[in-house]
Amino acid sequence: MKRLIVVAAAVAALLSLGASQAVAGNHSGPEALAKGTGSVTIPATSSTPIIGCVFFFLGTCFGGQVGSTTTSTMTSEEFDFDAKAGPQTLTPLDPTDGPFGHMRVVYRQTGTVTVTSFGNCIPSAAFPPCPVPSQTTLPESTADVTADVTCLQVVNNTAAIGGHVTRFAGSLTPTRGILFNGTDNTVAGQQPTPDLFDSAFLTDAPQVCPPPSGGHPITSGDVYVDQS
Repeated sequence: MKRLIVVAAAVAALLSLGASQAVAGNHSGPEALAKGTGSVTIPATSSTPIIGCVFFFLGTCFGGQVGSTTTSTMTSEEFDFDAKAGPQTLTPLDPTDGPFGHMRVVYRQTGTVTVTSFGNCIPSAAFPPCPVPSQTTLPESTADVTADVTCLQVVNNTAAIGGHVTRFAGSLTPTRGILFNGTDNTVAGQQPTPDLFDSAFLTDAPQVCPPPSGGHPITSGDVYVDQS
């Protein structure tokens, strides 16, 4: 009878462990981890044509490009994160005892809007006014965000890390969630291509991370991903 009770208890424990792993299924394995510190700089430029009157024919004004509006931004992110799949304590049967760690990003974006005139514009009531060359500095956007890890998904050398924001300072509108993507491109101690990183502010903290996706080449620091 005692032996039967012991066997039944062991089976119950195994079933409980399986249920625990199923519920927590927001990471790749019990030892998966991702960590990194460094910075990334992201330049971006977009241009929109300005359409106006370029010539008259038989009293009709014909349109064409008379200038352009170009928006140039420079975004910098200083990041620091350390995420582990769990368990967080010595209670591996607890389904809530999953990914944990910390996340921080210091975000800053500056930019300008430049209006260029081609000099071929003819004033006409049928089109907007001819463009006047100008350059405007955009307001600086900043955020200093700290979060507690809520999810981690590791796929090969890439990781997605989600967090619940605990501190949000800066000019951007505060959010409750944040998502990091990191790629570890170190191979056998060599760095053939830079590691990648990016961040995104989310309305709510993710409880299950999406599959990892790319990022931007880091300018300093290191990203480490382990799918043990």
